[in-house]
Amino acid sequence: LQLSGSSFEDRFNWVAGVYYFAESVSSNEVLGVYGDLYPVIGLDLSFTRNIWVDTKSYAAYGQGTFDLTNALSITAGLRYSDEKKTVARERLAHVTGGVLAPKGEKEAKFNALSPRFSLDYRWSEDVMTYASVARGFKSGGLNGDSFNDFTFTTFKPEFVWTYEVGLRSEFLDRRVQFNATAFYSDYTDIQFTVRRGDPDTGQSVALVENAGKAKRQGFEAEFVAMPAKGLVVSASLGHIDAEYTEVDPILPITTDTEFVKTPRWSVTLSGEYTILAGDVGDIKIHAD
Repeated sequence: LQLSGSSFEDRFNWVAGVYYFAESVSSNEVLGVYGDLYPVIGLDLSFTRNIWVDTKSYAAYGQGTFDLTNALSITAGLRYSDEKKTVARERLAHVTGGVLAPKGEKEAKFNALSPRFSLDYRWSEDVMTYASVARGFKSGGLNGDSFNDFTFTTFKPEFVWTYEVGLRSEFLDRRVQFNATAFYSDYTDIQFTVRRGDPDTGQSVALVENAGKAKRQGFEAEFVAMPAKGLVVSASLGHIDAEYTEVDPILPITTDTEFVKTPRWSVTLSGEYTILAGDVGDIKIHAD
């Protein structure tokens, strides 16, 4: 549910609302491990795993932009999120029907404040610069794929503070655009999948835990031009320097490990030409 409007002779534009999300998920998985050998060796390694997950999430948010002058604007926003997750699980021996992990249920609650602040300054109708800071989070949860209470654990939300400055500009009757952004992000309580030894069985189990901190910084630049009617060319350049600043010693990574799917450099080039074909329509030729 969202409400938006403007006040103070249109100098203050605002939006506010509430949010509700509910989800129920169930999983039934049968893992057969040499079931035909049970009559021979008497060891039932196959099992059936049942997991039930219920999630409810509530949030309230508001954001407003106030024009301090014709050129300078300030934006402030805040969202409060409240979540409850309930996980039930059981694990049964597939061949014998014995109970490997009796049905158990746990509940976890998470809440977070996500603020955002920014300043925008318009140097002219075609050039604007800005600076912003915002906090985001990734929800926590429960390790439902577990044998006992030792592995039926809760992990906390992951948080990030992101700081950004940027330029947005247009020239030559909006036929040329140039945008640039520099950013810095600080992550805490990063969620990793780690392996722990079960003290009862000695088995290695995979658990999600908050096991690290990291930072990421870089820039992006984008250029778009329309040098002739029907022709658009564009190029972009991006750079990211990301590193883990703290990791749990049990993780299979160190502070020297590179981020997954985080290229240090990225470059794009593209061009598109539109041919007007009368009643037939338009023909677009594109390459990138």
